[in-house]
Amino acid sequence: LEAEGHRVLSNRAGSNISSGVSTAFIRNCDMLGRVKNCDMAVLEIDERSAPKIYPYVRPNYILITNLFRDSIMRNAHPGYIAGILSRNLPKESKLILNADDLISCGVGESCGFHSPEADYLAERVDLQARTMAVREKDGVAYPYDLITDSLFNIYNMMAVIAALRQLGLRHETIRKRFAGTKILESRLSEERIGGVNVIMQMSKDKNALACSRNFDYIQSKPGRKELLVMMNCMGVSKNWSENPSWMYDTDFEFLNHDDIVQLVCAGPRARDYKLRLLLAGIPEEKIFLEDDEFKALDKLYLTPGDDVYILYGVDGTPLAFRVKAKLKEKLLAKGGQAQ
Repeated sequence: LEAEGHRVLSNRAGSNISSGVSTAFIRNCDMLGRVKNCDMAVLEIDERSAPKIYPYVRPNYILITNLFRDSIMRNAHPGYIAGILSRNLPKESKLILNADDLISCGVGESCGFHSPEADYLAERVDLQARTMAVREKDGVAYPYDLITDSLFNIYNMMAVIAALRQLGLRHETIRKRFAGTKILESRLSEERIGGVNVIMQMSKDKNALACSRNFDYIQSKPGRKELLVMMNCMGVSKNWSENPSWMYDTDFEFLNHDDIVQLVCAGPRARDYKLRLLLAGIPEEKIFLEDDEFKALDKLYLTPGDDVYILYGVDGTPLAFRVKAKLKEKLLAKGGQAQ
């Protein structure tokens, strides 16, 4: 939107709860509370914050991608979250919903006991060529290049395309802007160091669907893989404990694959991860334990040609990047080069 000349207010650098949204507006207001230098706002809003935000912020469009259980202690189950949204969404807002998600497609609307007909449909998806076509109700299909080969990010692309089309942008314009778009490095990054491909991949702890989708993605990739499993909430090792039952909603079975040759479990939840991996049928000789995330690097095989995945949660992101820096130092000391 900014590339097309709009002045956009956004909470991209802050939180998605009421304080973060308030801060975004305050940063873009004058002393009298009037919004300045902006003609549009794009806000990420936490579902649980809906009762505090929507009485004051009434969007023209509300985009809901998918609803699933995220942190059981706070969010219970998806129906609970959907109920909060349905009760608090402004009546005048137009909803843009994921027609494939059984829960979010019914938020604020009558479900009709069938999947709704999509206004924007992805078809001819080719993950290897990284292409797809977007068909609208007029039957015309518009070609797009995928920004990644992960399934869930295709849904994210479709969400963006639908929203921008509703705002009046042409497909040619959207396609051109996507060409310069990349996944944030805090979510996914890849670097070849000394013959080893080091992949940083956020796998949000306490979120069964996010981890399951990532595990499926990893096992679908060709070649040998070594995994450093450190999706740990940092608070676990200090003064509280998250309910670990989310691990048993997660499809760790995707990791029971011949190409996945090693899983090093590190951090305060290392033993919980080992137990879950064993229950997934993964041979014990593939699983290694280490409480210290940095010492865990010494247990990785680091075989040239292997893909080494570092899997981490949201608040463990800074630690994960320090671990990656230590791994890079270790590989370079062996005479390798970074690419």
